[in-house]
Amino acid sequence: MSSQSRIRRIVVCVDGTFYNPDGKEGKGTGNNTNVFRIFASVRYGKFTDANGNAVEQVWPPTNQGPN
Repeated sequence: MSSQSRIRRIVVCVDGTFYNPDGKEGKGTGNNTNVFRIFASVRYGKFTDANGNAVEQVWPPTNQGPN
């Protein structure tokens, strides 16, 4: 097989609280949860990893709380 395999990482961050993506609950000032902080630190898009491999990291569309 001569073609290089494509690396694609799908990132899913799930929080058990009803916080908005900006870390706020309702209309209060809120506080970012640890899950939100991890989500915010994950690199998005195409880049080269430490081993020189081309990597694409994506996250699926999410719901903004319960329906």
